[in-house]
Amino acid sequence: MNENILEINDLAVSFSVGGERLHALRGVSLSLRHGETLALVGESGSGKSVTSRAVLGILPKNARVDGGSIKFCGKEIIGATEKELCALRGRQMAMIFQDPTSALDPELTGEVLRVIRGLKSEDSTMIVVTHEMEFARNVADTVIYMADGVIEEMGTPEELLEKKGKYYKLIKIQSLNSRSDEITLD
Repeated sequence: MNENILEINDLAVSFSVGGERLHALRGVSLSLRHGETLALVGESGSGKSVTSRAVLGILPKNARVDGGSIKFCGKEIIGATEKELCALRGRQMAMIFQDPTSALDPELTGEVLRVIRGLKSEDSTMIVVTHEMEFARNVADTVIYMADGVIEEMGTPEELLEKKGKYYKLIKIQSLNSRSDEITLD
């Protein structure tokens, strides 16, 4: 079966912060076929979670969809009532929130991988949101790399690792270094 379960076209989302509109997503377009696992990968603030929250209709109160379309099984999600969204949530679509520091625990990461692989074997359709390209490589059919609210790259995990492998490692090292710079000892 090759039908699209999810189609996002030209999605734009902004947040009201201190009386100003800050653009979180600009022109995000993607599709997800039945049985496919898609990984949204990027650093904090890249737009991964905003994209997935928009799909579920659970954006924070200060967020606004400025344009675009989100269709789930052919039905437009943007503008759907809370009652219509509740009928989909938990039955046809769901999100599992995970503490980002759990990636530091190999046992927990292994358990998450096992569950996702089990769901894949049941022909489930999934979006996995992660900072870790290596994790995405282990679970996804397609990977989208996001930065600053836009899709930068899209392809198979192997294609993205080949193009951006060194870049991902560099970001990880820079992130670790910036965290250590913030630590002050008395």
